[in-house]
Amino acid sequence: MGWTPLHTAARDGDAKRLKRCIEQIKWLDPVDINAQSSQGHTPLHMCAANGHVEVMQYILAQKDCDKNAQTKLGNTALHLAALNSREPACKMLVSHGADAKRKNQAGQTAADLCPAENKTLRQFLVEQSTAEKPEDMEEDEEGEV
Repeated sequence: MGWTPLHTAARDGDAKRLKRCIEQIKWLDPVDINAQSSQGHTPLHMCAANGHVEVMQYILAQKDCDKNAQTKLGNTALHLAALNSREPACKMLVSHGADAKRKNQAGQTAADLCPAENKTLRQFLVEQSTAEKPEDMEEDEEGEV
């Protein structure tokens, strides 16, 4: 599997253990918060898929956290949270800058993977994937957006 102790703590939703792991090893060697398993899952993927928002909050606060890291299949943490109907996790990821427009290798966005019966989450993700963000807007000839 290629999981580190960070992956296991993230999957289990054990914020205390995850924080302890980071604190214990960062003085020895920089902690790679984006360490990938053999399938490309980061600790953020693991906790997002399982809806562990307390652990997500800690991971997202790390300066080097890649919010849009992709697995070997191209799925981001947002894809996995959506697939598992983890609404609080999806909203947290988007609020921290996860790209709702990002597609996996099958050409699917997180909204595409969200179960159809979860209408509110699906609608939220569709809105996020079609919304223009400031960096997406172009200036007109007079330098106005």
